[in-house]
Amino acid sequence: MARTDLPRELTAGKGTVGLRLPGDEGVREFIRACGGALTATSANLAGEPPARTAEEVAKSFLAGLSLIVDGGAARTTEPSTVLDVSQDKARLIREGAVSWRALQETIRSAE
Repeated sequence: MARTDLPRELTAGKGTVGLRLPGDEGVREFIRACGGALTATSANLAGEPPARTAEEVAKSFLAGLSLIVDGGAARTTEPSTVLDVSQDKARLIREGAVSWRALQETIRSAE
């Protein structure tokens, strides 16, 4: 669960925060340079295919973005795997680049 003093915009009013660990080392380096955490929207609207370039992001979000960081075309075609770990047991929300089976094995080995 998110801290209660976080702005509602960061939790979308749900009381949780989504975290990502990008596979791209250049993106990780950028995040570290920003202090180790970065708040950003997804590069696509819900239900739409992932945007792979800065130009596609700009076309998806016609208004409301202050900044698009153009690091070149995305190197992956698969979306992020999304888990809900706000409860005692992890729950798959969306399977993507990391399989649910691999995550389950990792979770079992950590218990």
